[in-house]
Amino acid sequence: MTHFLHKNTALRQECIESIEDSLKTMENQQCCLIDPALDPEEDDIYWDLPLVVHFGRYEYGVEYALTNVRLENGGLWFNGHTPTTGDEYSFAPSELDMWALTQVADTLIELKNK
Repeated sequence: MTHFLHKNTALRQECIESIEDSLKTMENQQCCLIDPALDPEEDDIYWDLPLVVHFGRYEYGVEYALTNVRLENGGLWFNGHTPTTGDEYSFAPSELDMWALTQVADTLIELKNK
């Protein structure tokens, strides 16, 4: 394993553990990443959320804004929403890139410290 791949793997695990620890302190072990004061029908609110690209069978990508994160049956799950079509998808941590994981981890830390 290369030096930076090892660092990336360690940071990925640290982010996942941070997210899980944050969720364990929250009611229902889940967190909505959309400010409740905002209207979820407004497409503009989704662009401030972490984005994940899901590549389909024919290698086309669909962008999902992460709207919710939860611990369920011992597993960590991220819900994504596509504002243009209204499609929803649940992502496992392995489907998120480092940028999305760090954004969610930082957001949960900020919410926990409020």
